[in-house]
Parts: sequence; C-alpha cells; structure tokens
Amino acid sequence: MDATDKLANYFVQRIDGQVLAQLESCLQCGLCASACPFFLGTDNPEHVPIRKIEPLKVIVQRELSPGRRLFSWLGLTPPRPDEVTLQQWVSQAYLACTVCNRCALACPMGLDLGSLIQLTREGLAAAGLVPPSLADAVERQKHTGSPLGVPQDLYEDRLRWISEEEGVTIPLDVEGAESLVVFTSIELIKFPGNIAALAKILNTAGEHWTMSTAGREAVNFATFSGETEEQVAFVKRITEAALQLNVRRIILSECGHAYDTVRRIAGRLYGQPLPFQIENVLETISRLIATGRIRLRRDVFNKERITFHDACKLQRLGGLIEEPRFILNTIAPTSFVEMTPNREAQLCCGGGGGVIANPEADEIRMKAFLPKVEQLESILPDVVVTACSTCRLQFIDGTRYYNLDVTVRGITEMVAEALITDG
Repeated sequence: MDATDKLANYFVQRIDGQVLAQLESCLQCGLCASACPFFLGTDNPEHVPIRKIEPLKVIVQRELSPGRRLFSWLGLTPPRPDEVTLQQWVSQAYLACTVCNRCALACPMGLDLGSLIQLTREGLAAAGLVPPSLADAVERQKHTGSPLGVPQDLYEDRLRWISEEEGVTIPLDVEGAESLVVFTSIELIKFPGNIAALAKILNTAGEHWTMSTAGREAVNFATFSGETEEQVAFVKRITEAALQLNVRRIILSECGHAYDTVRRIAGRLYGQPLPFQIENVLETISRLIATGRIRLRRDVFNKERITFHDACKLQRLGGLIEEPRFILNTIAPTSFVEMTPNREAQLCCGGGGGVIANPEADEIRMKAFLPKVEQLESILPDVVVTACSTCRLQFIDGTRYYNLDVTVRGITEMVAEALITDG
C-alpha cells in the first residue's frame, strides 16, 4: 500500500460514530480560527483549525459516507490525495498546530478538535508521513531512552555533575522510596537548574525520593508524532520503573505533554488500579507548602513584576489552574500579575505539540508567538514564569526574536530560590 492507502486504511478502522457525528456537526463557521495562535499570528486561512482535519473529512467522504455512491455519480467525491496534498496535510497537522485544543472552547457545536487533530496525526504517522525531525526524535527515544539521544551513561554523568555543581543529593534507583521523580531530556541538557531545584525542595521537605535509570524520560515524542504503539511503550518504561522500585507516587517535572500522556495511558496499562499516584511538580510543591513541609520567603521577588503563562496541557487540559497561582502568590504576593486571557482560556505559546522539534516550523512558530507578545506588552512584566520546559524554550526564543526585555523562568527554580532552609 502507498501512503494514501495506509492513511485511508487507518481511518477506516478507527473512525467510529462519535467521530462521524462530530464531523457532521461542523457548521463551517470558522469561529475556531479566533482561538488559534497560528491563525492569529499569520491571518492565513490554511491555519484555521478545522482545516487541520481535512484528511479525516476527505477519507470519510471517500470511504465511509452513506452517500458516497451518489456523490461519486454526481462527481462530488473528493479526489484521491496526491503527494502535494499529503504534504499540505502534514504541514497543517504538525507544523501549524500544537494540539492545544483552545479551538474547542470557541466551537459553538462543542467539537473536540484537539482529539480530531491528534487522530489525524495518528493516521499520518501510520502512513509514514511524520516530519523527519520528529520521526528521528522518536527513533532516538526508542533506542536510547531519550529523544535528544542521551544514553544512560551520559544521563548518570549529568546527574553527578548537577549534584556536585549545585551541592545537592540526587538519589538514583532507590527501592522503596516514596516518590519516583521523572524529568525530561530538555531539563537534563538545557535546564539542569530544574533538577537541582526540585532536589533541594524535596530534600528540605524530608521527602524520600529517587530518580531511575530505567524510567528516566518524562516527555513522550510519540505523542507528538501520533505513533500509538510507541506512546504506550514509552509510558510503560516509567510505570515499570515505578513498580520495580515500589514507590507510592510518580512526580513528573515541568512538562505539559508528559503529564497528559502518562496520566492518559498509565491507568489502562495493567487492567487494574495503579498502586501509585501520578503527580505533577505543581501539585508536589503545593502539597509541600500546604502541609508545612517547606517554608518560603515572601520578599524575594517583590521588586520584579512577575506573570505566569498557563501551559495548555497542564492548565487547560490538566486542570492545574490554582496550584501555580497558590505558589506564586506565596513567593511573590505583591508582584504577581495576570496576563489576559488566562487560566483555561489562555493563549497557546505556539511551541508545544512537537512544533518546536521541527526546524521547518521555526518561522511559523515565531508568528504564532505574536499573540503572546501582545499579551506581554500589555502588562510589561520583568519575568514570565511557566511550569512547562517546552513553553519555556518557546518563550526564550520568542522574546529574543521580538527583542522583548523579559526574563523567562521555571517555577520550580523560583520556589527553590525562595526556600527557607535554616531552623
């Protein structure tokens, strides 16, 4: 089978009544465009969210529509997609979409466009049409355990270096620990301060925790590519490590897609309830503050105007709305200001969903950052804080590109900076 046949075969096997009902419910009103940073930043109708599920619509009309014979007789059947069309579909689904699902909030019919776009990616992946840079990252994660190609020996060396450089204890492969902490390769290489900061917080709180050589990667690049078998395999590395170490919880670091993917897949891996909880670092820090296990200074950041970027997969999808605000109102009670819109309605930064992993998307992701530029310019913060390392990378790139005088920080590092460690 060629790519078109593989795409059609995948959709025919997986499209159910719910998907068909959603496709038939679309009013073609275009309101979803008002929610999409890629459309807002480019004003290009090709980037209207509903256009990103064109492969689904075409295959349904060609293969599954009850009226397909009549449409064929009338000459209304969509043409078989050629190579140019397939590449347009790839660009729309992978390079001009983060699957942030803000478009679903704007849809008057309540279409779950994020799920439909993810299904579109799955079909394109089954057809072998994943963009090369993203496909390579999945292969590296499959064979080395890291999408950045970090082998185990370098992982252990990097942890030793962070431990020595920052003067913190980082336990590894400790059986019977209370918590298994899983970071991303992005943090290991680009933001090692995240690892040192959380180690300092957990050690101060007296948390019995560990990291793992077997389950050492939080981010799941197969979620971005749509390769479903690899998604499950990558999550299983984490859950198997948790089971082997007999921990009570998994703490996932600053990564929105990791939190979404691990929670979504882990619960159905074994056909029975998991013997551990799955927690994001925002929940961890909030828990430690609320129970008095860590104390924080309230004056460290009172001279800086601080705002928070809600990560799509943590806040809008994950529901972690109040946790970051509880933390920031603890450490920056007089200097924290909100962007507008915020919380569930916040604007996606344009870097997630694997977009930032595709160099061919660099130009358009900077245009997708324009709505965030407008938000920042409206309140003129000194610091923008996020709890997702991909968002952090996008903000660093975007603020440099548009020459904004804003510092970009991770929330874990800020908490560690405000930590009271004496007495």
